[in-house]
Amino acid sequence: MGIKLIKTIVDEFEVYGFRELIVYNWHQVLSNEYYLYLGGKLKKQVIQSINGQDILVDVFVWDLKHIIKTLDDILYERDVQCGGLHVNKEFDEGVTITTDCFKDDFDCVDEGLFKHNVIKTEGILKKPGIDINLFLKTSDGKTIGTILCDTFNYCLYIDVMWI
Repeated sequence: MGIKLIKTIVDEFEVYGFRELIVYNWHQVLSNEYYLYLGGKLKKQVIQSINGQDILVDVFVWDLKHIIKTLDDILYERDVQCGGLHVNKEFDEGVTITTDCFKDDFDCVDEGLFKHNVIKTEGILKKPGIDINLFLKTSDGKTIGTILCDTFNYCLYIDVMWI
């Protein structure tokens, strides 16, 4: 759970444009080993005074992109049942749902979505920055569902889908 919490925090830092993660941690605590395990580099040690007592503090630093990759690698190595994000379940007739993927898998999905979306939107997807907002309504005009989408770079992004 700690890895997921750290991942949530660093993902937020990345959105705001931070390039490093810096953690201050008491020198004498066991969690320092955890930060080293996650690839943290001991940048320096500082003395902090609390109630007149000097206490040694370790300052760990990570390149943000590196810690994100490290956390993703750890999470995708662990099965969902063990707190990770890895899935590999086989169903009848040889069909498997999995998080294991390769570039060819992404290319197949990209090509299929692009072809489908261009056809189904009658070409509107080729126009960047177009919002596609569709509402499901009853015969008396009451909204009972919606799909709100953006287009960008030949892709359709679903922002909201509610039924």
